Amino acid sequence: MSKLLIEKNLFQKLIDTFFKAKADGKEDQFISKLKNQDTEVGRAFDDLNQTTINNMVKLKKSLEKLNMDTTDVDAYLKKFADKV
Repeated sequence: MSKLLIEKNLFQKLIDTFFKAKADGKEDQFISKLKNQDTEVGRAFDDLNQTTINNMVKLKKSLEKLNMDTTDVDAYLKKFADKV
């Protein structure tokens, strides 16, 4: 197996672990652990987390302009409201 393939697989596992932690509401602990091990990687995942939330806010605004249902987006934002 090539080194690039192994690195891609490890990165995918890291991404999957982040989104699993986020689904469980434990993304802050996950990011904190990463920052302790590698501040640059931790900051990258902190940025990913904030970008995800910001994109959901933008999606909600777009759906509202189109008079579309925002129930799922509202539920997501409610879960992460303290992080907006």
